[in-house]
Amino acid sequence: MPAAEPRCDASVRLSDGRTLAYAEYGDRDGVPLVHFHGMPGSRLQGQQFDAAATALGVRVIAVDRPGYGRSDRAPRRGILDWPDDIEQLADHLGIEGFSISAHSGGGAYALACAYRMPQRVRHLVLLSAAAPPRDYARTLRGLRRAVHLWSQLVFPFATAPVMWMLEQSIRRMPARLMPRFVDRKVLSRREMKTALKKETVEGFRQGLAGTMHDAWLLSRAWGVRAGSIEQPADLWHGEADVIVPVAVGRFFASELRRCHARFVAGEGHLMFIDHVEEILRTVRDAP
Repeated sequence: MPAAEPRCDASVRLSDGRTLAYAEYGDRDGVPLVHFHGMPGSRLQGQQFDAAATALGVRVIAVDRPGYGRSDRAPRRGILDWPDDIEQLADHLGIEGFSISAHSGGGAYALACAYRMPQRVRHLVLLSAAAPPRDYARTLRGLRRAVHLWSQLVFPFATAPVMWMLEQSIRRMPARLMPRFVDRKVLSRREMKTALKKETVEGFRQGLAGTMHDAWLLSRAWGVRAGSIEQPADLWHGEADVIVPVAVGRFFASELRRCHARFVAGEGHLMFIDHVEEILRTVRDAP
């Protein structure tokens, strides 16, 4: 039987009237994995999992956060409000227990769901994930700590011009500029440039509002610490990542109670794309 076509424009109406958009990839009858994109990004990042998920029997549900892609904005939301959206989505899809994967800034929302829904979230996969800024700062000393704390103060205000320039560069000159922003190794491949452009442009469908709100939330206290997570976690981080430094991955590895960490030499922020099969096997085989 041929593989089912991805459902890229699905949605659910939430209890407060908002629309939550998602896409489905892989095996519709497979082991469920809910995926959270980074900042910026969109549900279309799930396309990177499609072929391997189909082969390995994994059902990938990739979700747009509020203000991204086709999901309605929620200007007053906090990080710990996200689990309620995901619980309603899981109910809508008839899924009781599931794994969560999260790339970059999506890691905050993965921790929030594991913390708030321990009975449903069985396993975490953190892919080049950002760490809670104040918790991570406690591991630093002297000037490095001061610089980190200062960067978190200015991060939300610097985000708007940076994201505007990123959006414009991706729309107009993706082949030349995109590798400078993210990951030269992965983006040396034409199909990856095309996929990242599509995913990122979709994330900016409603403008910069979703990204700006994310930046504000991620720079503040998240309301959840890595050390409070009980579920097993698989962590993947490239040692050459310049967006989220590998030191952040090592912080997670030391804080998470049940963490299997993999640090990959010479690879950057999009390293998960070249390790999708290995990553999805950990999902398929999770208890």
